[in-house]
Amino acid sequence: MARCYGRFIGWRDELATLMQATSTYTPLADDPPRFDRLETAFINHAQSERHLALHLRPTFAERDFPRDLRRGFRVGLKEAAATFGGADYQAAKIRLFSSGGIQRAARMQDLEANADAAFARLGQPCDRLAAPSL
Repeated sequence: MARCYGRFIGWRDELATLMQATSTYTPLADDPPRFDRLETAFINHAQSERHLALHLRPTFAERDFPRDLRRGFRVGLKEAAATFGGADYQAAKIRLFSSGGIQRAARMQDLEANADAAFARLGQPCDRLAAPSL
């Protein structure tokens, strides 16, 4: 879960960077609940499996994580950084930013779709892991 949380922090940070660059918000309503679901699963896992009480202030202090969780978290962050730093992703991002005549919100939607497509390989297994059990 720590690795997945690191991945999702990287995804969230990429979306935040895109929002700042376009001066608009994410148009996809599923993104905040998706992030919140993973964050809640991480908190619950830390409590039930590790007996840790993690507190948001407004984010977790990485130093509060035990060494193995911190290592997993950092691996997830590096995976996300590699995904969003990859040549294909960056080329598509540059192409979307340089396309003329597009409203900010439409550009953000395209940029977000590009980010989500790039993140799919990392995010989908984590979504399954964070899915509520029946």
